[in-house]
Amino acid sequence: MEAVDYITKQFQQSEIKAKAHADLTFQEIREELNTQNISLKRKVEELQDAMDATVQTVVTAADIEEVLHTLLNRAMMAVNARIGSIMLPDEKSRSLSIVAAVGLEKSIVNTTSVRMGEGISGKVAQSGEGLLVKDVEQDPVFRKSNDHKYETPSFICLPLRTHKQVIGVLNLSRKRDLKAFSNSDLKYLNSLLTHISLAVENATLLKGVKETTQKLQQAVGEQSLRLIEFQQQALLSMEISHQAQKIEAMGTLAGGIAHNFNNLLMGIQGRTSLMLMDIDPSHLFYEHLKGIEEQVVSAANLTKQLLGFARRGKYEVKSTDLNELIKKTSERFGRTKKEITIHSRFQEDLWAAEIDREQIEQVMMNLYINAWQALPGSGDLILETQNARLDKDFSKLFSVREGQYVKISVTDNGSGMDEATRQRIFEPFYTTKEIGQGIGLGLASTYGIIKNHDGLIDVYSVKGEGTTFDIYLPASEKRISGTKRTTEDILMGNEMILLVDDENLILEVGKKILDKLGYKVIVAKSGQEAIEIYKTEQRNIDMVTLDMIMPDMDGKMAYEKLKEINPAIKVLLSSGYSITGEAQEILDKGCNEFIQKPYNLKDLSLKLREILD
Repeated sequence: MEAVDYITKQFQQSEIKAKAHADLTFQEIREELNTQNISLKRKVEELQDAMDATVQTVVTAADIEEVLHTLLNRAMMAVNARIGSIMLPDEKSRSLSIVAAVGLEKSIVNTTSVRMGEGISGKVAQSGEGLLVKDVEQDPVFRKSNDHKYETPSFICLPLRTHKQVIGVLNLSRKRDLKAFSNSDLKYLNSLLTHISLAVENATLLKGVKETTQKLQQAVGEQSLRLIEFQQQALLSMEISHQAQKIEAMGTLAGGIAHNFNNLLMGIQGRTSLMLMDIDPSHLFYEHLKGIEEQVVSAANLTKQLLGFARRGKYEVKSTDLNELIKKTSERFGRTKKEITIHSRFQEDLWAAEIDREQIEQVMMNLYINAWQALPGSGDLILETQNARLDKDFSKLFSVREGQYVKISVTDNGSGMDEATRQRIFEPFYTTKEIGQGIGLGLASTYGIIKNHDGLIDVYSVKGEGTTFDIYLPASEKRISGTKRTTEDILMGNEMILLVDDENLILEVGKKILDKLGYKVIVAKSGQEAIEIYKTEQRNIDMVTLDMIMPDMDGKMAYEKLKEINPAIKVLLSSGYSITGEAQEILDKGCNEFIQKPYNLKDLSLKLREILD
């Protein structure tokens, strides 16, 4: 009897320790997710500050050299580079020369000239493709060109481009005492390139304006005052233009951050799904694991807002009845906010619109929440739809195409806003709410999503009377698509799948998930490796899951080469981004489906069976 009591006591103590460990693990993961969320917001805020400072530099700098040195220093600090240079082309001589440098001897800067198509910088400028060499001493192509006195075993060379035209080259390198550049450094710099390129272009234009002004002042001395006014107007015009370019560049970086963050979430989601498959719902860990999944969904929703603001594509575009979509979303919202009276005025014969349903639902919920926060306790929310035709003058004003549109109006009789607030309402992280009531991404992502659907959004408001948001989405003549049948079951399989991704975390978790689902798996760490494997194992491989963003050979090029080997190949495209223009192009060429990270085990199992069956 004493032995039984002893064993029982030991078991109870073990169970208490296990529960305490589970609580601690869940708390650590939740704190890590919260830390990642805060870090994500901080990075975008830091970028906005950097953009503002650069706009000021471009507008007020005395000469182009000051601007270029500022941009070069920012790029070097971003990836901890020790040596850097910016090279610009001379159209007459067809060669590149150094216009800004850090860590190079003056004699090198003054005498270096590289012809287009020759040397590393010349080849990058001509091809428009960036280059990352992690260890030049081990690279058979580039090791001969390395100058050992500068101790630069690792370097990055990237093209500066605007409107599909290369306007210069950015060179960065690290000394031997630092570890080599990584693919993450390359991705981060690519996110900054739009900003740097636009600033370089504006600085060049500024130099041209100043030189032209000086010549005119010398030629016509009595007109000097007018020429000064002309220069000021030119600078003001550039500043206004750069404000729009700044938001575009911020969006580029926000999209890159969201993509990398989604890859991290994929690792957390994947491991959680694997653990949930192995335990019973009655297990003491089960509740904690479901809580982790909820945290992943919350973090993924934040990245969706960032991708919306970044205008980084759509997910799944279908011809949709917007009356039905607005009716469902407003009913869902109304069930949680019963103090608001919702009025609907829908046009019966409303045209269809080709949209990403999930994103437009997000837009509507953002506008409902914005209206609710403007209503003091109770009030009215009026939802209207109608067919509209935008003429040439109206469409030109908002930079959209003229033609047929579906108009959605969301009106509240709340507190309204003044003109200063209305002018800034779509800026990221701008909010008039108290701390903890919102971070200012809702309307910014709303604006990005509507613009990415080739539509427009406008706002009219009177302080103390209310606000109306008007949305115009291009009408579609396509038939309205039905919704796909869903299931709560996890669907198994036994086919062989080639899993392609450059992230070790995704390969590790992805392989384990596919193993759990019953599939046989071959992994490839690059597009080139995937091609070589498929050439030898084509008869055994039933389908390929292909990452879109990879160095050297991206998903588009890899898909085209796989398609050459087997025109009937089955491919599931995957990315931390949504369906961007490039992804849509791959789908249009015959790629079967797209899945966006982070995805759970059930979603992946459904996609696989849709393709394989």
